[in-house]
Amino acid sequence: MDEIRRRDASSVYQSQQPADLCIASLFDLDFTVLSDRGVRGILLDVDNTLVVPRAKQIPAPLIDHLLSEYARAGIRRWALASNSHRDLSALADAIDADIVRARLLSAKPRTSYFRRALALLGMQAHEVAMIGDKILHDIVPASKLGMHTVLVRPFARDQVVDRLLLRRRRERIMCVQVSWAEAPPA
Repeated sequence: MDEIRRRDASSVYQSQQPADLCIASLFDLDFTVLSDRGVRGILLDVDNTLVVPRAKQIPAPLIDHLLSEYARAGIRRWALASNSHRDLSALADAIDADIVRARLLSAKPRTSYFRRALALLGMQAHEVAMIGDKILHDIVPASKLGMHTVLVRPFARDQVVDRLLLRRRRERIMCVQVSWAEAPPA
């Protein structure tokens, strides 16, 4: 098993590759790579990672892919991570996932949110992989806790609030350039 390491935010910011794996889409992720690293649980961002923003259902081919990959890799539990207050039950039910909802003082990117997710999954940080599209909201806080991280290229243009707050611009300044792999290295 890979050595478990905690990274502080400054090392993530200085790294050219901010996450353990960088992929173009969930179809490109070989979940056995994660299970070989000791991952038993997945925390999966919703908007722009799993589905286009505000989508009400997951495309059928992606559902089939995720369920077969989870089974093949021996992933035991997974949960959807979102700061959205909309009803995510249809998305969660489609892939038999739990939902980690944002609370007033416990939303992404606060580490308290990720600690709640770990408690819901019933796992330690080194046993869980966070899969998301935002370096500052998904990757950095998960990495700070010692979780494995997978950065996914966003599906679509960011939501208005993200564009107004220039979130992607800040990410581009922090990272030289993310090299999106067609498939993760074995």
